[in-house]
Amino acid sequence: MPKLPPPLSQILQSYPSLLPTLLTFLVHLPTINNGIVWDDRAALTLNPDSLATRSFMDLFKHDFWGQDITHDDSHKSYRPIAIISLRLNVMTTGLNPVPIHLLNIIIHTVIMYLFTILASHVINTYSSYTKPSTKLYLILAINILFSIHPIHTEPVSCIVGRSDLLSGLFYLSTILLYIKSHSTLSTLKKCALLTCSILTGFLSTMSKETGITCFGILVSIEIIKALTPKGKMSSKSSLPLDLKSCAWNLFRHFKIPSVALTSVIMLAAPLLILKVHLALHQNASLYKWSILENDISLLSNRSHRIMSYGYVHFLYFFKLIFPKNLCYDYGWKCINSVLSILDYRNVITLTFYFLVTKLAYEGATNKNGVYLYAGALTVVPFLPASNVFFPVGTILGERLLYLPSMGFCLGFPVILFDFGCYVVSSLQLKKSSIKALSSLILGAAAVIATLCIYKSVFRGLEWKDELTLFQSALTVCPSSLKVLNNLATVLINIDKENAPKAKVHLDKAISMYPDYPSALFNLGLVHYVLQEEELAVERFDASLAIIHYQPKTRAYLAQCLLTIAYKLQKNNQWDLAQEYLGKVLYQSDASIKQGCDLPLVFHVRCAVGHELKLGAESLDYCDMAIHLNEQNKANGGDPNERILIENTHNAAALVLRALSRFDEAAERYRLGLIANPECFELLVNAGGLYGDLGYHDEAMTYYGRALQMSPDSPELITNIGWLLELKGHLQPARQHYIKALELLGDYPHPQIVNNLKNVEVRIEQQMNMPIDEVEGAGAAAVGGGGYAGGNNGNDEL
Repeated sequence: MPKLPPPLSQILQSYPSLLPTLLTFLVHLPTINNGIVWDDRAALTLNPDSLATRSFMDLFKHDFWGQDITHDDSHKSYRPIAIISLRLNVMTTGLNPVPIHLLNIIIHTVIMYLFTILASHVINTYSSYTKPSTKLYLILAINILFSIHPIHTEPVSCIVGRSDLLSGLFYLSTILLYIKSHSTLSTLKKCALLTCSILTGFLSTMSKETGITCFGILVSIEIIKALTPKGKMSSKSSLPLDLKSCAWNLFRHFKIPSVALTSVIMLAAPLLILKVHLALHQNASLYKWSILENDISLLSNRSHRIMSYGYVHFLYFFKLIFPKNLCYDYGWKCINSVLSILDYRNVITLTFYFLVTKLAYEGATNKNGVYLYAGALTVVPFLPASNVFFPVGTILGERLLYLPSMGFCLGFPVILFDFGCYVVSSLQLKKSSIKALSSLILGAAAVIATLCIYKSVFRGLEWKDELTLFQSALTVCPSSLKVLNNLATVLINIDKENAPKAKVHLDKAISMYPDYPSALFNLGLVHYVLQEEELAVERFDASLAIIHYQPKTRAYLAQCLLTIAYKLQKNNQWDLAQEYLGKVLYQSDASIKQGCDLPLVFHVRCAVGHELKLGAESLDYCDMAIHLNEQNKANGGDPNERILIENTHNAAALVLRALSRFDEAAERYRLGLIANPECFELLVNAGGLYGDLGYHDEAMTYYGRALQMSPDSPELITNIGWLLELKGHLQPARQHYIKALELLGDYPHPQIVNNLKNVEVRIEQQMNMPIDEVEGAGAAAVGGGGYAGGNNGNDEL
């Protein structure tokens, strides 16, 4: 191996953790500006446990997403330590994502520091290398690989990755404390360190379920120590003799009462935790994963499941080897199941298992003990995610590789180094050739490290917002239903002009899976934005036919039906409009009864209450809509679920006008115009109110402001004409009525036609009157009326 420059060599020997720890922090620092994306909303902004709106003790009864863990629809992801950390974030800095992401980076950096300690211990204790420079190179390669590996970007870059990071922090602490306990002869210190090790193992399990495997690692450490009683691998090559030696060393070790008791506790504690927290109630049942989450678990043929999961295990390993294409979700149909024994992927799977078995065999017989340590750190924490013992909620998840990556990063450089030494010895290369080869290898390592750093930084920035995250996922999994659906949702939420693009993605998703309720719902929203209300209603109804309990879908369906009812009213189809208003009432009430807390549904319920003349009860729904809207803002909820508050004030004012509570109606218009001084409906309806009350000048002021915004509104022009007629300006009023009818074209409103006839009669009468009588007839209206131009505030979805 080439020698390092003396100053650099001294620094690395004195501070072996400095470079990788600093590199870890810098590589992930750009993610500090990431937002709250994807699952972050469910775990943080929509979780009362994280928001501290529930009592502290309640969070111990709920899963990671704030759901009662005894409910059938709970995912049973019990992670109270992670929730407590998020809760503290919210209590100290609110929902500002910057300090939350910064803490993620800091935790990962601390994990990197702990990993450097573990890597140094393993190489210095279990490797057969004698040269200090060789050990230094290997430790440096191991630590740098872990610090820059792109597979770590997901748990660091997203807020829900906090559970993985905390679990990893306590996981390594458990291992290091346990190792430290064996280096002391003091019984008191040994017991204290073992107790702390068990405690951190418990905290790792309470941070994320996979943390429970840390106790399996401690057992693995004892097995490795039994195989290598003096810190070096046994020289015997016969496997039976090694197993015999292993059994004897295990017996010698576990005959110590304190250690035996500790081992029993280590094995019993996680089982007790699992018993208590995954089945807190006798009626609790495990969540049943759908085809969107784990379609392999639903395969009826067992051999198909085995072959499919085997191939997924290879994909997990491949992500560690070649982390180029990374995706936040690998749901159906991102990975096709293996349904035939003749599938070529079975060859890949068998080759992968053969290599793993070969490495395990070499480690268990006559190779250095680093293989065993690396294998244990890779395989043991992966077992809960392997779908071998029970199905999990994802076929392939990058966050699930956070703990196994420790073993991979520990073993991979050692395996490559051993392979390189084998090649050099086999080819019997000269010293000059070895030096050239070493330089070539270092150059290649530098290039790979640069690519890894670039990928880690670039991948971390893809988690900045949902648009970049979902667009990057589409390039990796173009047939994933979740990716298609989520990308369509984001596109339409960003800009309604993206509705055609969103429709393409949703049509593709539904063509693959027609019974996908979420995609049907989102396609309904797209049709509504495209002003295809009838198609939107069909999609909403189709979604409800699959799953009856969808309060959010019912809320948007009610809004869509209300829009249709308004259009029918404008087209003078009063009977059909009344029928649709009845449907609006039914769906909005059903949504509220099912627990919907969207401000929109309460706004719609207020608006339809006004149309159906249900009286003062409608005001309560308007007030609730305003309250929920403010609550959404205060809690940092989804902005797309908020309503335009001025429209709700407008709806409330219309109810108050119908109840003859004019002063309260005027106050609602005032509040609405404070929220949005340019709201057309508010200006028109406020003008109508003041006109009805006889304040014609105030009414004309509101109408004038509205006319600047919409100079071709037939409703507004009609109302101005009516106001002019009330003031006795008959000719200007006649011109306004004529203009309104011209704008309406083939669909004249009967009220405007009647107003025009009345004003023409009055003009004719004035022409036949003596001059002194004409002056006194200015304000005498004849059976006319204004045209209600403003509606109840029809919010966009």
